[in-house]
Amino acid sequence: MLDMQHVTELAGEVARAALSGRRIESVEVEPSVDSLGNDALRITVVAQRAAADWSPGEVIVAFENILRDRLEQLGDERLPIVDILTPEDLAVDVGSES
Repeated sequence: MLDMQHVTELAGEVARAALSGRRIESVEVEPSVDSLGNDALRITVVAQRAAADWSPGEVIVAFENILRDRLEQLGDERLPIVDILTPEDLAVDVGSES
């Protein structure tokens, strides 16, 4: 299993490739569990929205697949659970917690 720093760096690298053309503001990784109780990784990427081509569902699936493949190549079997937010999405989410 990779340490969180290594996973964060890897997730950032994959995010920059998968979300090319969008400015990545931050990448956060936290240990988590999936619906079956297996170890997982909760990954939150904050990126600027691109033009009209922004399709969050497709982007998230592609990002998760690439990251899962890279993690497996490095011997880490944890499932990445990804959220891709814009700064505006994050502000609304944080504002709703208060």
